This record gives sequence, structure tokens and C-alpha cells, in this order.
Amino acid sequence: MKMRCALCSLVCAGLLASVSFAQPPGGGRGGMMGGGNLVALAKAKDVAADLKLSEDQVKKLEDLDKKLGEKRRSAMQDAAGDREAMQTAMQEIAKDTEKGLGEVVNADQLKRLKQLQLQSSMKNGGLMAALGNPDVVKGLKLNEEQQEQLKGFRDDMMSTMREMFQGGGDQAEMRKKMTEYRASLDKKVAKLLTEDQNKALKEMQGAEFKGQFPAPPAMGRGKKGGI
Repeated sequence: MKMRCALCSLVCAGLLASVSFAQPPGGGRGGMMGGGNLVALAKAKDVAADLKLSEDQVKKLEDLDKKLGEKRRSAMQDAAGDREAMQTAMQEIAKDTEKGLGEVVNADQLKRLKQLQLQSSMKNGGLMAALGNPDVVKGLKLNEEQQEQLKGFRDDMMSTMREMFQGGGDQAEMRKKMTEYRASLDKKVAKLLTEDQNKALKEMQGAEFKGQFPAPPAMGRGKKGGI
């Protein structure tokens, strides 16, 4: 049962990443994927320290995270597998996230937070996850051909995940296979980007984060304050 839940989490995460990527460049800012819940990331201990947040700011972020978490859970229940409905709901929540963050952190803190979101996304989900962020797609100026190839990679990723989920087996072994598959896919994606785009992606991440990022939330477990 635990293995099934873990794999289900991966499938759900991949689906939401696809939803995020389907948004037009510039849309869905501050969304869930690309490093997880942006507000939850901001209030994580090491991240908050990097951002130099005050105790009052952290408290306000905790309240905002709880409020947005309720909206996400409600959106997932209402969408009931409807991808279009989910995309619309996530776009609305992204607007609420951006607005809420803007009322708590200053411009420099928000800029750094988005750098850390990209670093976290690269660490936890690989290059494919990073390119699921519309802001990154816009910043790298990916052309139509590149975006079409990325869509093909993403479809292949989802197909592979479904096969692993349906096949069952040892959880540790499946995690190993998934890690190896992600590394292989990232190499293909890296070759898809031009030298200038790879350089720009590095610059978008800002200074290297020295702390520890929070673990990616398990989708579907109904964790309080986020999903």
C-alpha cells in the first residue's frame, strides 16, 4: 500500500507539472510545481534564513500557506480529474499566491525566493521539472520546436511512470529506476537547450543555496497547510 501511494504521488506530481507547463508563458506564476508550494518553501527554516525573513513575516507566510492549502485541496476535489478545470483553478491560486507573497516579502526577497524555487525544482525534480515553470520557459525564450520536443519528453515521462506504477515490484528498486530514468531524460533535455540557454538557466538560479530544502510534499496525503 505504501509503495502504491508513493508511486501515485509521482504520477500526480507529473500530471500537475504538465498542467503547469500547458499554461502560456508568464501564466501560473508562483504555482505549485517548479519547486513545490512557493509559500511553503519560503517559510522553511533554512530558506527563511537565506531570505532573512523576520518572525512576523514567517508567521504571515504560515497563515497564507494554510489558506492556499485549503484552496488547493478544494480545487483538486472539485476538478475530479478534469485537467482543464484543474489548470484554471491553479491559475487562480497562482494569482492569490503572487498577491499574498507581495504583501509579505519585499521585491529582493521575492526575487531570491524564485531563484531558490528553481534550485529546489532542479534538485527534486530535475531539469524537466524546472522547465515546467512558465517563468523559466519565458526567461529562456524557448522556441516552438524546443517546446514541442519537451512535450514529447514529458509524454514519454508520464507513460514510463504509469508503466512503473502498474507493474508493481520492490519500492527501492523502482525508486532507483525512476532516478536513473530522470537522469537520462535530463541529459536529453540539456542537449536540447542552446549554450546561451543553459548559461541563462544557471544565472536564473542565483547564488548556490547552502541550506537544506524541504522534502517535496507527498501528493494526495492531505498534509495540512499544503498538498
